[in-house]
Amino acid sequence: MKLRVLFAVAVLGVLLVGGPARADNPKMNLYDFRPSVHAFDIGGVWTTHIAEPYKLTGGLWMTYRKDPLSVLGLNGEKVQIISDQAVADLYLSMAFFRQLSIGLSVPLFVWMKGDDPTPVDLAMKKVGGFSLGDVRLSAKFKFWENGNKGLGLALGQDLTLPVATGDNMVGEPSVTSLTQLVLDYSASGFVVVFNAGYLIRENNSAFEPSMADEVQIAVGGKIPILCDQLDILASAQTRTYAANAFSSQNDVASTFMGGLRGRLFGGLVLGGYAGVSAGTMPGVPAWQAMVNIGYEPPTNSCDRDGDGVPDRQDACPDIPGPREASGCPDRDGDGVLDSEDLCPDIPGKEDLQGCPDQDNDGVPDYQDQCPTIPGPAATKGCPDRDGDGVADHIDQCPDQPGKAEFKGCPDTDKDGIPDHLDQCPKVPGPTSTFGCPDRDGDGILDAEDECPDVPGKAAHKGCPPPTPKRVQITRERIVITEMVFFDTNRSKIQSRSFGLLKDVAKVLKDNPWIKKIRVEGHTDDIGNPAANKKLSQARAESVVEFLVAEGVERHRLESVGHGSDRPVDPAKTRDARAKNRRVEFLIQDTK
Repeated sequence: MKLRVLFAVAVLGVLLVGGPARADNPKMNLYDFRPSVHAFDIGGVWTTHIAEPYKLTGGLWMTYRKDPLSVLGLNGEKVQIISDQAVADLYLSMAFFRQLSIGLSVPLFVWMKGDDPTPVDLAMKKVGGFSLGDVRLSAKFKFWENGNKGLGLALGQDLTLPVATGDNMVGEPSVTSLTQLVLDYSASGFVVVFNAGYLIRENNSAFEPSMADEVQIAVGGKIPILCDQLDILASAQTRTYAANAFSSQNDVASTFMGGLRGRLFGGLVLGGYAGVSAGTMPGVPAWQAMVNIGYEPPTNSCDRDGDGVPDRQDACPDIPGPREASGCPDRDGDGVLDSEDLCPDIPGKEDLQGCPDQDNDGVPDYQDQCPTIPGPAATKGCPDRDGDGVADHIDQCPDQPGKAEFKGCPDTDKDGIPDHLDQCPKVPGPTSTFGCPDRDGDGILDAEDECPDVPGKAAHKGCPPPTPKRVQITRERIVITEMVFFDTNRSKIQSRSFGLLKDVAKVLKDNPWIKKIRVEGHTDDIGNPAANKKLSQARAESVVEFLVAEGVERHRLESVGHGSDRPVDPAKTRDARAKNRRVEFLIQDTK
């Protein structure tokens, strides 16, 4: 089936009831091509571009349309109501304030041809002769400027005034309004555009489906062939009745156009276009062709920076530059373009991105901390004799490879103290002993410490202060040589053990390196285990309280009762049980 206009004419009510024939044609506009009146648009598709303010633009569209209206007669005969149509659109526009363009279009239907509907009993008159179409007023408002690169957004508004003459179906019965949103993107003369609009018109039911409000969507594009001289234009537009949007082919029409537009000289524009249509809405032609001649101010869409170098040859299309530098600036004349020159005001070397290097060490002066003395990049252009990555001027050992944290000096034993400050450079040791070992951490070097594994004091050559005979210190515990006696089945300490516990308190006070000690209570296996554990806990707590009373810090003490769970002699003899009834002092933490 050909994609052309075929409609079933609803027989007018007067014919259906045998009334008199209608004397004139319906008042409707079957001319669906609306060429934009604004400069730089793409046929019937609007862009956001606007001409310079207060410069008049205008021209003429000459359009030929084939078979815009075919119907079926009462007996099924096909009648070409409008078989040929030639239209001349005169248009003018002017921009204001760089944001607003206002224009006017007057369509002149210079020639029209169609079949005589009388023989097939259609209540219509044959079209023909000259007609004036509806005058169109148009405005475009641009929300933001995109220049010749980037996104643009605009709002378009068309109003048609019902001034058409004749019976050639070239004018609406009342005012129509087309409002549309315009979005486009431009780059180097290329343009991609999207339009979305809504047409408000008076309903007309002369044909089926009735002509009514429309939703219109269009896309278009411009491809430059010769910069600002010759362009390829293309567009596609789809229209549908708003009430029955896209419900059937009778409610949809699509038009596809393509052509060329050239600028001859000055602002003279000449274009040629052709296209086909699909859909069965009234007024949709099988095909159409048009020629446009007009005036638009010259543009430099392909030379954005105006330096005379076309964008396709301009390496810096947004920054003016001489032709010999491919359109890019080079302020210091070193042959490195400003866009790539890290030192654009000082002549430099190409391999250093245009920056100078006075000492020729490969480090540009702006990064070189010693710009007149050669040095490696690792030390920011400063010399480094020992190659340790620390520049000589901050290296305290410039002839010995070392570490940056030690200002270039070595640390042979890796104890964190550089060799020149380490009294034992080959043996690791802490800072407190100047790098020499101190196993017990008492601040006395092992070589001078008579008790290297037990913290002591310098006055005693690294050993702890002398302890009472009944008390001894090891790394793990305080050992007492006598028992701590308690009242039977009670936690009260007997007085005969006070002296022993005072000796323990003295040892703790004389040895502050013991940060934490655990007092453990133990019983024998006679009696209830739970009661024994409770008793042992109470006895350990009593010892803690005694030591605190003797001046030992409470935070250094803790108590635990184990009952009979940890015997030192598992035998069931009297002597074994006596050994198991004991108090122990275990060292938990040291300085």
